[in-house]
Amino acid sequence: MRVSIRRKAPGPKTERQDGVRRHLVRFDSEDHLRHTVATLLVRLPNHRNVQIAHGPLEKGKDVIFSVPGGFGNTEYCACIIKNTPITADHTKKDRISDVLSQVKQAFGSPFLDANARDAFISKCFIIVPDWEG
Repeated sequence: MRVSIRRKAPGPKTERQDGVRRHLVRFDSEDHLRHTVATLLVRLPNHRNVQIAHGPLEKGKDVIFSVPGGFGNTEYCACIIKNTPITADHTKKDRISDVLSQVKQAFGSPFLDANARDAFISKCFIIVPDWEG
């Protein structure tokens, strides 16, 4: 069975789309974007234990948080945050192969939860800007 996915050809931008693009925020650093994401997660209902885990021991997880899972279990999630678009170009920063490696690392390595016990994530979100470099 062969499956093909086609993207719709981009049509002309509407005035509204151009206006939205003008109002997108560009973060001056990845650290600023990371803190903004963590601040937003803290404000969302049912999102708990938000921690910025970025650093030499992050093991692929920039931000970690928990949400209620099924049957009263806690589900742990991670965010991988990049402040530049992900690219397949091997000469640029934030290559897709590097991000994929970070995702594998995030799922494969435990972190300490709020009770200082080893925990594993069950979901990983990749957060990148929506702008043309």
